[in-house]
Amino acid sequence: MLLGNDLIVEEFFNNQQEYYKKNNPVIKIRKEIILKLLGDQVDKEIIDIGSGNGEISLNYLENNKISYLDISANLLNIIKEKIPEHLQNKTTYINENILTFSTNKKYDITLCIGLFAHINKLDALIDKLSFITKTNGLIILQFTDSSKLFEIISYFTRFIFKKNSYTYNINRTKKIDILKLLKDTNLEIIKSINHWPIFPYFSLFPQQIKLSCLRKTYNNSFLSNFGSEIIMLLQKANNQYSQI
Repeated sequence: MLLGNDLIVEEFFNNQQEYYKKNNPVIKIRKEIILKLLGDQVDKEIIDIGSGNGEISLNYLENNKISYLDISANLLNIIKEKIPEHLQNKTTYINENILTFSTNKKYDITLCIGLFAHINKLDALIDKLSFITKTNGLIILQFTDSSKLFEIISYFTRFIFKKNSYTYNINRTKKIDILKLLKDTNLEIIKSINHWPIFPYFSLFPQQIKLSCLRKTYNNSFLSNFGSEIIMLLQKANNQYSQI
């Protein structure tokens, strides 16, 4: 189930159109990292869960088919508006909660970005991601490791300066807990990349400075070790094993 309840989360994201229309450096960095992890992809069926403004997966639309799934109808409308007419036949729009989403279709690539903070049944979410992904298919997971020092600092700074924009308490995940959940599944970690969180008032800096700083935190192996924002590439194996 979603945190709070479905209606509260849906209402919150239905009112985030202006945020998702902005030139967001975090979305750009996530997109760069995912392109780095997945590389070129052709003739694949992709599902982008919690798709937001669709920017994360947009580069893959020309040569693949993408299903955009989001609890917010308003955010799905943003995606529809930005996709050119000649690519609309490659897209499917699904206005649902991933946990109640029912399908027998299997996808080559499943993207799950930013969703862990808004769902409290993470075991059910991981099971669903595995279920809808083809054998040998790829899954991208993104979550925040709340045990990292910089995320702890960022969290309390947001609290002190009242920069938390959510109308409900988000789920604070830890990497160690995600690894435990993955341990007994048939999902194998192929690679993981970390970057630092953004801090309050980071938005005051010019866009290029923000992007340059964030890039350094994932391109530099030493700095990356301190990063709380984790993006994992998983592969669904034939049988249940893991390298964790």
